[in-house]
Amino acid sequence: MRIYHIQKIQFVPSAYILAETIVALVIGLLLFTRIEPVHDGIIMVAFLSYLFIFLLKLLRVLETPFRADEYSMDDVSLFLLRELREKISREHQA
Repeated sequence: MRIYHIQKIQFVPSAYILAETIVALVIGLLLFTRIEPVHDGIIMVAFLSYLFIFLLKLLRVLETPFRADEYSMDDVSLFLLRELREKISREHQA
């Protein structure tokens, strides 16, 4: 029941829009900020952009951790549920 509940809950869509807007604004401001020396600025903007974009993608993955039809590197293993089902079926047969 807990897994079913987690799957059915939707994160507030306006919160996604807010997070994406903030990330876009921060990256945009970083691009127009003068940072000396230039190569340090490029490295800092690239690193922070990667970090913020990764966090946005992570939010999407964490919203639905148990996908029935898709497989990804972030899938949650359900082996405990399978073992419990097998144990219950063995006890029912005995």
